[in-house]
Amino acid sequence: MADYGPAESVGKEGWAITFFVAGLCMWVAGFAYADPALQVVLAVLGFALDALALGILWRAKREGVTA
Repeated sequence: MADYGPAESVGKEGWAITFFVAGLCMWVAGFAYADPALQVVLAVLGFALDALALGILWRAKREGVTA
C-alpha cells in the first residue's frame, strides 16, 4: 500500500476541501438567493474561503513533497 504523505498534510487537505466547498456554496447562495447587500458579503466571504482553501492545499502539497 502506497503512503500518501504525512498525516498532517492529509488532515489539512480535508479542511481545505471543506472550505472550498463552503466558499462555492456561499457564491451560489449569494448570487441566486440573497438580496443585493447580502450578495456582496456572501460573494466576498465565498471568495476568501476559496482563496484560503487553495492556500492550504498549496501548503499541504509542499509539506507532502520529499526531496
